[in-house]
Amino acid sequence: MNREAASARRMERLPRFNDMENLTMYDRRNWTRIVQDIELTLRQCPSLVPSIGVLHFQDGRQQRLIVLRGTVPIFFRRTQYNVPMDVWLPAAYPMEPPVLYVTPTRQMFIVPGHRHVDRSGRVYMPGLLTWNTNESRLHFILAEVSSIFSTRPPVYMFPSTATASTRVASREALPPPSRAQEAVSCPRSDSAMEQTMNQRRATLRQRILERARTRFATEFGQMTCLQREIEQETQVIAQLHSDQDGSGSERSRDVLGEEAASLMCERTRVRSDLETIRETVRALDEWIVSHGDLERDPDIETILESTDVHSRTLSEARATDAAIHDAQQLLDDMLRRERLEIDVFLRLVRELAHRQFFVRRVLRRLDGNA
Repeated sequence: MNREAASARRMERLPRFNDMENLTMYDRRNWTRIVQDIELTLRQCPSLVPSIGVLHFQDGRQQRLIVLRGTVPIFFRRTQYNVPMDVWLPAAYPMEPPVLYVTPTRQMFIVPGHRHVDRSGRVYMPGLLTWNTNESRLHFILAEVSSIFSTRPPVYMFPSTATASTRVASREALPPPSRAQEAVSCPRSDSAMEQTMNQRRATLRQRILERARTRFATEFGQMTCLQREIEQETQVIAQLHSDQDGSGSERSRDVLGEEAASLMCERTRVRSDLETIRETVRALDEWIVSHGDLERDPDIETILESTDVHSRTLSEARATDAAIHDAQQLLDDMLRRERLEIDVFLRLVRELAHRQFFVRRVLRRLDGNA
């Protein structure tokens, strides 16, 4: 009875068929698949609400489509947050993948440079690129969205000076960036904050100066030794030249003259190189002074980020495969401890295995192209 009542409530939230009949862009043969996918999605993510909306395309076109509006839960740093999203079903669905948008509120902003979300909030991920009409499902895409966004959220809250009680009451909203979050969660006086920032600036400036000096100290030493050797050889040749003047050997004087001229040109070139290096060091010192407001070290995730789509997709697919494997082991453990019913266990294992099949197929294709 409880399952029937829950199913009835979910069906009440689906768009009315009278409204769907007005949407001529949907093929009647796909209605059953569309309703089935929406129902499975609402079971997995009950915070979404289906409705009829107007989607504005980049070329200026508008179209009335089914949209699931609401939030998708993620788990970031062992805490659940809700990401506001719109999930649109295109007119050719399920032949075409759904269109996902992150819709931040006024208190949120989209993380710039996110690998899966552009500035407009459009979501891009492997599951959408490898969409298959018969095998892909809408709730699989939302599960992938939750998994990827749990690693790196697409939106953050704007930093504020809210009290601790306000922060505890609004834990469902996404956190501000890490630096701002640390500053809010650990209040300090203005003088202490300013002193800490000055220490960080001084440490960073000293670190950059030491690296620059270490880098160019070797080159300065090599240039100085080379110039000293050239001057010594020039003096020897000049001495030989003066000795040959007394012997009357015209040929020897010509050879020595050419060698002396060559060494003089080499000394001029070395001096020019030394001056160029001095100018470079002077320019680096000016850059360090002008950029002394740097406050933090480079982001490790940004440094180690993949530079091409193939490597990024391959690493994400491997991470998804490992996560599915861990989830299967957790389900086995829960079944042994009798904390999970057998029918629920079988359904979850079947969904995970289905998802793992497509992930490993993507891995096999990517490994074959590597």
